[in-house]
Amino acid sequence: MPLTLTDVLRGSGGELAGESPRDVTFERAVIDSREVRAGDLFIALKGERVDGNDFVPYAIANHAAGIVSDRAPGAIPNRVAYVVVPDTLKALQDVGRYKLRQVGPEVIGVTGTVGKTSTKEAIAGALAQSRRVFKTERNLNTEIGVPLSLLALEPEHELAVLEMGMYVPGDIRFLAELTNPHIGVVTGVSYTHAERVGTIERIAEAKAELVDGLNKDGIAVLNGDNSWTRAMAERGKRSVLFGLEEHNDVRATDIESRGLEGISLTLQAGGASERVDLKLVGRHSAYHALAAAAVMLSLDCSLAEAAQALAASPGESLRLRVLPGKGGITVIDDSYNSSPLAARAALQLLSELGPRGDRVAVLGDMRELGQYSADLHRQVGAAAADVAGLLVAVGEEAREIAAGAGQAGLPGSQLLATTDPQQAVEFLRPRLHAGAYLLVKGSRAMGLETIVQAFAE
Repeated sequence: MPLTLTDVLRGSGGELAGESPRDVTFERAVIDSREVRAGDLFIALKGERVDGNDFVPYAIANHAAGIVSDRAPGAIPNRVAYVVVPDTLKALQDVGRYKLRQVGPEVIGVTGTVGKTSTKEAIAGALAQSRRVFKTERNLNTEIGVPLSLLALEPEHELAVLEMGMYVPGDIRFLAELTNPHIGVVTGVSYTHAERVGTIERIAEAKAELVDGLNKDGIAVLNGDNSWTRAMAERGKRSVLFGLEEHNDVRATDIESRGLEGISLTLQAGGASERVDLKLVGRHSAYHALAAAAVMLSLDCSLAEAAQALAASPGESLRLRVLPGKGGITVIDDSYNSSPLAARAALQLLSELGPRGDRVAVLGDMRELGQYSADLHRQVGAAAADVAGLLVAVGEEAREIAAGAGQAGLPGSQLLATTDPQQAVEFLRPRLHAGAYLLVKGSRAMGLETIVQAFAE
């Protein structure tokens, strides 16, 4: 069921302008005029710095089949369906809601301060072994990204796995109201967002908006090893706890790393157990698998079915890439984003690869940590000192990372703190050897892709 002009008009309540055609089916909906292809619907959103209405002529020149705008049309070709609405963002959200209700999949929302995208992928991958599953692409998890994703729903989709992010409190509440989820997964709560939100208590309350926004029969799937998410089980919804500790409903034991090939673990729930080999990399990814298993059990699958589905899942990561490197090294590119928990997880993976002398860590700044930033960067530096034989810290907080590593015993000759990724490249080039593992971990604003590009083949 492709997106039609009728969907747009009914969902948005907009008016069709002038001589616009009425029987139109769109290939895609896009909000960036540079991405418009023939047959697309261009929705002209207003941003802080640019107004999408200014780019309507470019979208039409790129053969857009339709436009949604809050401005009256100028001279436009008769082939273009031009829909006028009072507010283009609200129109996008309303059409996304309309499309979701039209198709009617059961919605699984995923949020948390770390691991949202990887958990979403694990859940969708496992469910897709037996069901028709829709998922938000990449990390389209905002009040814009979620409804934009929903416009691609098809009639065969039985389940929709939707990542839900936040910029400020209230964002997740809105996304829950938009999508009416039946299952809400909260991966954990940590200090990410502290710069904007303030305290970890307020961060936890904002993430709990997903639990509060579940439908009347909703199920909260919660990381039971995290005290903040575990407390969400007291918010009046049926809950399923997952984790490594004994009190969890779904837990993993006997976790074994197979290096870059994946992990093996024993799933336990309801008195049953299943040994499973996963293609997910790193011990921390056990939590992604456990969340997926908990969701499947909540959908009345057996533990055996969950284990089989997880074993068959591809284990692909949208973030972490393992790349062959120049001179016989291996590059582990995890440079999309970072947080204290994610950095520690990446370092744990590095610790499982080769002897200490073969392990090299490049760590960039972790953003949005507010008053906790300096201390958390030092803690990650100390953790790196326990794992890596060589450490490069890049960014404004590089000195804090280096200070933590130095205090933990890493010699100064094996350590560099810099704000310049190119300087990091020059420091590393003579120090890397065949068989080395180069981990690159940091927030995307750090420009660490320069380092990845320098050493990946």
